Amino acid sequence: MDNLLEHLVFKLLMAQAETPLRFLGLLFGRHVPAEPPAGLTPESLVAALEAAPVVEDLQQRIDHLYGEFCRRQLDITNVNESTHANLDQTSVNRHFLTASDRYEYVRELHTTDRIIPLLGNMTSDPSIDEVNGILSNVGEALATVYVSNIEEHIIQRCRITGGSVSEEPNPEGLLNGEYEKSCRAMVEGLARLDAEEDALLIRFIFPGEYRGRTIGEVPWIRQ
Repeated sequence: MDNLLEHLVFKLLMAQAETPLRFLGLLFGRHVPAEPPAGLTPESLVAALEAAPVVEDLQQRIDHLYGEFCRRQLDITNVNESTHANLDQTSVNRHFLTASDRYEYVRELHTTDRIIPLLGNMTSDPSIDEVNGILSNVGEALATVYVSNIEEHIIQRCRITGGSVSEEPNPEGLLNGEYEKSCRAMVEGLARLDAEEDALLIRFIFPGEYRGRTIGEVPWIRQ
């Protein structure tokens, strides 16, 4: 199992790294320069790596991410366990782990490299350009855009640290000042995505109460 995970890590890093130095930087958690040293030799490669600063708290972040799954199990989120049993409005459970055909479909997406993780910013032109570039290379357009609750991060009603609210920069969710600019940039970014005319925009719904108000309630889903 350890060898398998090691090879999967190498596969992931190799896909991200254009140069040997970049590969070593990702592997050992260092901020390496974008350009490799001229006249690459073993000595210059090692010297460039050792001269690069270490990414602070990287190991802690990785240990935390996988460790939380092992430590908290299905309680890692307060809806994770119930999701496997939830029914849609037609009384059918559609979770990909509860049917072999749905699982095989998702598994094939992974084994054929059809799932491409990207880290970007929906208000950033370079991020949108990167997505559109990938779509152009394979001759595709987006049929579905899942935005989760991205606008909550943009309007910043609150900031969560360690699982609890640590700050409330914009508790009423007002779209003014910098929040208005960020929200407008998000909408413009979504509009720039190469999508089909009838593409679906899916928003995450998390019912609950916030500052005395009920949010995320969609009555017909609960019937």
